[in-house]
Amino acid sequence: MNRTSEHKYPQPPGSTQLGNFAKLPLEIRLMIWENLFYDIHAAPHILSILRCNSHLYQEISSHVYSGMKHEIRISSTKSLKWLYVRLISKRMPAKWRGLENIKAVQKHLTNFPHDKIKGKEIFVNIILSSRNDIDQMMQLEDKANRLVDILEAVPVVPTVLVSLLEENAKYINYTEEVPPEYKFWTIPFMGLSNWHFRVSMRLSDVVTSKRKDPDCSLMNKPIKDEV
Repeated sequence: MNRTSEHKYPQPPGSTQLGNFAKLPLEIRLMIWENLFYDIHAAPHILSILRCNSHLYQEISSHVYSGMKHEIRISSTKSLKWLYVRLISKRMPAKWRGLENIKAVQKHLTNFPHDKIKGKEIFVNIILSSRNDIDQMMQLEDKANRLVDILEAVPVVPTVLVSLLEENAKYINYTEEVPPEYKFWTIPFMGLSNWHFRVSMRLSDVVTSKRKDPDCSLMNKPIKDEV
């Protein structure tokens, strides 16, 4: 069987392929990998260990990724890293990991097994610290465009769930009714085959209240009498 066929129709790993690890019952092997994976915060390094043995990875990966959430955070130019990524699970403490540059981002997203995550979902959070900072807005837009370019080229294109929210938000409610002021943020993601966009209620309410403020309307401005 060639590699292509083996990828499409994987065979159960045998004892010779797993070495001494195969002497343990499957349930024990799952418990060992759960403890190793979830007790260490640097989860991507554990994934690298798994990939050292394709047969072991085939056996355990679906179990390890079950119920996991893959999340990305894009911040302003003040951030030390190009973007941040984390894996969230009920059995694993969530911790953001910074990716230094676009090359590191491309490597992470290209190697990540999106098909192992439920719905092939990836959550992209765009953080706005100031809507009046033009440089920040341009930087975030550039990052969003470059991120989409990478996502379009990965082996398994994920479902992208984009959230626009304020900085340091803890408890967030969202709305899918995007105010016109934020519509331009959807433009970078329009090239993706499957994506959804939402805005935090707090950001949406700020825009809506400003739009309804009589003082911001030309119709309510006092008209000076001509001299």
